[in-house]
Formats: sequence, C-alpha cells, structure tokens
Amino acid sequence: MISVCILGAGPAGMSCALWCRRLGMEPQLYDIASEVGGTLIGNKRPNNWILGNSQLTSHDIAKTYRNNIDAEKISVETAIKLNFIKIEPSEGISIYYSNSDGDEHIRNYSALVIASGIRARGQEMFSFLKNRCFKGAINADPLGHFKGLQDLKNQKVLVVGGGDNAFFTANDLAGAGVKVKLLSRSTPIAQKSIQIKVKNHELHGRLERVIGNLNTIDEDKHGFIVTVNSESPREMREIKRIELRIGFTPRLELLETVSCDQVIQRDDEGYPVLDGWGRSTIHGVYFAGDIVRMGPPAVVTALASGASSARAIADDFRESNLWSL
Repeated sequence: MISVCILGAGPAGMSCALWCRRLGMEPQLYDIASEVGGTLIGNKRPNNWILGNSQLTSHDIAKTYRNNIDAEKISVETAIKLNFIKIEPSEGISIYYSNSDGDEHIRNYSALVIASGIRARGQEMFSFLKNRCFKGAINADPLGHFKGLQDLKNQKVLVVGGGDNAFFTANDLAGAGVKVKLLSRSTPIAQKSIQIKVKNHELHGRLERVIGNLNTIDEDKHGFIVTVNSESPREMREIKRIELRIGFTPRLELLETVSCDQVIQRDDEGYPVLDGWGRSTIHGVYFAGDIVRMGPPAVVTALASGASSARAIADDFRESNLWSL
C-alpha cells in the first residue's frame, strides 16, 4: 500500500487526502494547529467565492471539509511539533515528530506532501520595526482586529494595505464605530464590492483614506505617532492600534527540517520549483496549496492543487511494488 504523509490539514491537505484515499492510497494528515481547516478556521465572514456555497462562512466550510475527512476515516493528528524529515529515495520518507503530550514518534511513508499554507507578512517587512516590541498593538493576523473590538469604539486605528484583507478589516472596524485611517501605497487592488463599502464609510466620515508609505512608528502616552511619506508628508497621533494587512508569504519553515542528499530547489522568491502537478525535484516529495504558485490564494485553487498532487503520486507509484489492491 502506498502511504502518504500530508503536512498541513487546510483545504489543500484535506483535498489531497481525499483524493489519495479515492485513488487507493493510505493518507495521513498532520497539522501543527489544534484543529484542521488552516486559514479558514476562525473566519466567520460568508465565503461567496465558492460555487454553490455562497451562504457558508469560511469556518463552516472548514467544518464541512472535516466532516468529509471523518466520513472517509482518514487519520488526522493535530497539535504536533515536527522535528525532522528524513528522505532517502531508495527507502522512503521518515517523519520525526512530537504530539501534544510531548511523546516522540517516527513514522515511515512512501510519499510526502507539504501543504503548509501561508502566513501573514508582519513587522519584518519594515526595517525600522525590526527588533522592536509594541506589546501586541501592531497586528498582522487578518482576523486579529476582532480581538478587543468593543474597546476600540471611537478610538483611532490605522490599517495598512491596499488589498482585500486591508479593506475588509477597515470595513469591519468602521462598522463597529472605530475611527479608521486606511493607508495604501498606491491605487488599491481590493475587489470592487468591498471598495464600495469602504467608500461609503469614507463619505460618512467614519474612515479616512491615505495614500503613501509608512515611514516611522513611535509611541507616547496617548498611543502611536505615525509618519507617512506621500506627496504631502503627514503625521498621525493618538493611534491606538495598527493593523498590518500587507499580504502573505508561504510557510517554508518545514523545508528547514528536511534531511536529504538532494536539495529541494527553489526559485528566486523562495518558492519550491515544481512541475504542473506539484512534483518537486526530489522523487516522492510533492507540494500542494498556497505554497504552490498556481493562481490566487483561494480555497478553490487549494482544492485543485491537493487533487493534482494526489494524482501525481498515484501516477508515479502505480508501477511500483508498493501498489496493492
């Protein structure tokens, strides 16, 4: 039987597991989080980008996917700490990890799928913020603005970014009575529907749009003092919180735990070099989800990527001695 280790239990990982099971393989899902679902967990907004599921929230979709995985009796282990991945092309792949109780385990597999997803960019993107601590008042979590929202009413909050997450955050805050300043470097790239909502808040004085670059952030007893470089440089005072919504980067940390005679090749931006099906440059190692450059980071592309990597494994191992009915 072809056994497949899937690291990451978001939409891509779960899709890969389902396809592996349907194609006659034995998948095992692992995740460092305490529950499956990836970036869908905790998002209570309706996700109207998935055909046929327009009324479901992302959180609901994650629960639906988990129910499907449970119905297929696919094994899932969460809250793990990955210690080491050993790849020997002639012998297979060994995973060394600790579970939530601290017990150490070693598991052997025929193939490995890395579906570790993405993480939000944060303070590391601004050189003047490196090695500075602001006690959690600068936040990069796309849903982090919901924490303590009731305490921010009538307070000033700066949202930095020009994409969907920045505009959704600004809309949520302004709708809750927060005085929002939305800082974008240039013409925003957010979808038109959310731009219209933000424009409405702007027209009613609940939000101010600012075009420019974040220059400095300092603190005094009244909050943050922020300076912005633009055609007319300006200073903002008494900012109580800063929400960074400046995009995502793939979680490539898992690659640092890999031991192999070969190296997983990467491109100039650090993404793994893959073929169109998620195959890496090492036999038996595949990638799926947002860590794969195959389109916009969305549930639908993640599902397709997981399916593609599962099919690639089946094709690659079909003639091997490991294949059995």
